[in-house]
Amino acid sequence: MEYSTYLGGSDDDQCLGISVAAAGSAYVTGRTNSDNFPVENPYQSTLSGYGGGPEDAFITKLGPTGSSISYSTYIGGSDQSDLGYGISVEDGAAYVIGTTYSDNFPTENPYQAGRSGSWVDVFVCRLNSGGSSLFYSTYFGGDEPDRGRGIRVYNEAAYITGNTESSDFPVENPYQSTSSGVTNPIDGFVSKLSFIATPPPTPSSTPTPASTPTPPPTATPPPTATPASTPTPAPTAIHTPISTPTCGPVVPVERDVVVSGDYDGDGISDIAIFRESVGLWAIRGITRAYFGSPGDQPASGDYDGDGTADLAVFRDSAGLWAIRGVSRIYYGTSGDLPGPGDYNGDGICDTAIFRSAAGLWAVRGVTRAYYGSGDDIPVTR
Repeated sequence: MEYSTYLGGSDDDQCLGISVAAAGSAYVTGRTNSDNFPVENPYQSTLSGYGGGPEDAFITKLGPTGSSISYSTYIGGSDQSDLGYGISVEDGAAYVIGTTYSDNFPTENPYQAGRSGSWVDVFVCRLNSGGSSLFYSTYFGGDEPDRGRGIRVYNEAAYITGNTESSDFPVENPYQSTSSGVTNPIDGFVSKLSFIATPPPTPSSTPTPASTPTPPPTATPPPTATPASTPTPAPTAIHTPISTPTCGPVVPVERDVVVSGDYDGDGISDIAIFRESVGLWAIRGITRAYFGSPGDQPASGDYDGDGTADLAVFRDSAGLWAIRGVSRIYYGTSGDLPGPGDYNGDGICDTAIFRSAAGLWAVRGVTRAYYGSGDDIPVTR
């Protein structure tokens, strides 16, 4: 035996999942009722508290010899119990799946911002390598009880499994699209999740338009190059951008945004809205999905050329384009507006930004042009 150790406080503690990194460090998750569970460099330093019987998940990283703790943290909400069941490690980051009964489980860049209606949902989270902050944390489930049990990570995508009693559990490209249909059914589920992470790119690896010096004032196109003859959009149009089946114009607003597009590949544009406050995409008659966070701007389009519009958001604070199930790209900077469209006729939506202060259109890998100024809004077709 190389090592063996207790891990816990003065109340009930249970280890439910373990993963080991290449260097030999063990990552453990489970549940604890102890208000003195060992913590080190924690994301959450205290037990959240629930009546007389609090229970939180915990995540602990042991050193290679088992005699030290690199970090250890509680994670949970304050109104119910939370349990960690599975853990996986990639590039020093711990990914955890579990079950939460809490209405206020900590979330960060969530796919699903809150519980879907039942008293128990899956949670999935990713910690940084030091265990002191979250890259993301999300609820996941439908209107009935859902429980997370296992997780594996590959290339930053989380592959998760568990069980669900929900008939509206989120499905995408399913092998089986509906529950088993018996009374009080309990089915298994398998999902692959690619979340939006928040760390900004390093300057050396970020081919953003900002890396190209802005031309001096003398290089600004003459007034004739600005669409001065184009009528200024009416104020109400700011809140109702029109989009085409592949790529639609996008405007950041504080209420539902129209994001019509061909989301099922039938050649007909579907009625759809994006609710920025909760990251909800609601596509009439097709699906509902949570993708994005408050402050994100919708930027749907056909980014893989399969004939259907992909859910996508632009996070200008980090210059991040997150295209659900397709890619993540850093292009742009704070204050830029997304203007996705097929700018080279290849049938694939290009990432593009409009920088109104300079009237700059920057289309990734295609072109840069100066057209517009001031408070102009990008419109693409």
